[in-house]
Amino acid sequence: MKLGFSKMVGVGAIMAMANWAMANSISVSLPSSLDGNYAYAFGVRLNVPSGEKITGMTISFDNVQLTSAPKGYLYVDLLNSGFNLSGTKTYKDYDKPGDYFAGKGIALGTEVFNYWFQTLSFSFTLTASQLAVLNGYVNDGIFGIGLDPDCGFKTKGKCWITCNYGPVSAPDSGTTAILLGAALCGVVVLRRKRILD
Repeated sequence: MKLGFSKMVGVGAIMAMANWAMANSISVSLPSSLDGNYAYAFGVRLNVPSGEKITGMTISFDNVQLTSAPKGYLYVDLLNSGFNLSGTKTYKDYDKPGDYFAGKGIALGTEVFNYWFQTLSFSFTLTASQLAVLNGYVNDGIFGIGLDPDCGFKTKGKCWITCNYGPVSAPDSGTTAILLGAALCGVVVLRRKRILD
């Protein structure tokens, strides 16, 4: 019976750690074609659990194809809800080189297409500093994705966002290791004490 109790404590600790970060995947609708004369902003609604924050995010695009030039660029940005994001917004930029959203959000990166009809799948995983800014953006549950195509592109009509959530004030890994080590030492001491009694 004593061995069963220690196994239950171990299983409970593992389950608690596994629930520390919950993942959520959502899809965002994109136009099937992106015209280089425009920049696009898409509103994304997240249901961040109460008392938690976003601890990880990856934004993925599948099968994006360059259709109108021998070389093209696709700029990807995160935007705050100040862009009045409900659905899709377009902004005329007359295919001006560079990122239309530069300085207006968090630049995630630029995907370079090197030849006609090149098809790429790519993703962006947010860094710790990008996540900190994003958590400020989603206070009202909405943030945006900005796409500025320099040249024309076709898409599969969706991008995928995977989010991980965790407690707002989670202890760092060093504190967690110390607490787990102390708990295990306590279990060993109690077990030895029971065996000696």
